[in-house]
Parts: sequence; structure tokens; C-alpha cells
Amino acid sequence: MVNFYKELIDLRIISDLMGMLSLTGKQVTPQSIVVSQVISIIMCPMYGDTFTFPWKRGPLDTIAEYFEAANQFELTRHHINDCLFGIDWIGDMITIFNSENESK
Repeated sequence: MVNFYKELIDLRIISDLMGMLSLTGKQVTPQSIVVSQVISIIMCPMYGDTFTFPWKRGPLDTIAEYFEAANQFELTRHHINDCLFGIDWIGDMITIFNSENESK
């Protein structure tokens, strides 16, 4: 898992996703919807508050992999935050959110 999160930064995948998100503007495409979902899942998988997510595990859980990977998870989350503040992500996310049709 550590290598996966490390490669997201090293291979510029997160930066590329942010570039795609910044192209949303006023027109929402299926691609921009998927990109917003991918970014949110990388930032905080699934619903973000579940016990099984690596950054939600603690020392009482005796999960050795947490201690090995905790630093990389935080680095990835900080990298996403840094990239988000380089674009108008709030406007893009609001545009995507407003385009959703919950009746479908």
C-alpha cells in the first residue's frame, strides 16, 4: 500500500487529476465527475470515517502496516491539499455537485 500511495505522487497522477478537475469550468463532463470521485477516494477512501482506513487505525489495533505506512498516507493527503489550493476546486466541485441529478 505504501508504494501505491507513493507512486500517486511520484508519477504525477494526483497532479494530472487536478489538471483534469481544473478543466471543469462551467461545463460538467462524465470525466470531471469521475475525477472528483477519484480525488475524494484517494483523499479519504469510502466515507472517510471507517475504522479500517489506514489513518484511522491506532496503536491499540496492533496493525504493523499502519506504522509503516502512516507517514506516506499523510504525505499523500498533504500533496492533494497543496494541489487543490492551486486550482479553483471549490467552484469546480460546486459545479459538479449542482449538475448531479439524484432522480436518475
